[in-house]
Amino acid sequence: MDEKQAISVRYVIMEIRNHYAVLHDLIVKNMDRIKVPRSNNSVNMY
Repeated sequence: MDEKQAISVRYVIMEIRNHYAVLHDLIVKNMDRIKVPRSNNSVNMY
């Protein structure tokens, strides 16, 4: 593997890490909503 490929692989790994960090943040911030979803009887905002 040459230097250009190593840099490319490193960039891809960093992007994957960033996406998982954002996903983890969203899940942690919305854990209550995930555990207790809205009931079907709630009024829609449409």
